[in-house]
Amino acid sequence: MWLLGRIFDGFGAPIFYWRIGNLKLGYVIIPVIATLINSWGDIQSILSMDMVQIFSLASFGVLTVVWYALKASKGNPGSLVVDENNKVITIDEYLKKVVSR
Repeated sequence: MWLLGRIFDGFGAPIFYWRIGNLKLGYVIIPVIATLINSWGDIQSILSMDMVQIFSLASFGVLTVVWYALKASKGNPGSLVVDENNKVITIDEYLKKVVSR
């Protein structure tokens, strides 16, 4: 599960920045480089697994992707953020707060 979390988390940052869409290349390059470094470690970990471990990892991965496609992708993904006070607010509220400073 730890390795699967690393894989999803590593690829999540560049996808998140891509979804925002209006960021400059300089803001996206660091997560992409970090993902490449993490991917190398993930690949090295997967290469040392036996078939049972690979099957377990693949099964959990498929279940996670299916769950996301069927249930979690509904609604407004990426529309909530956590502010400085650790409160969950919409990204529009957060941007208004940041701009008003």
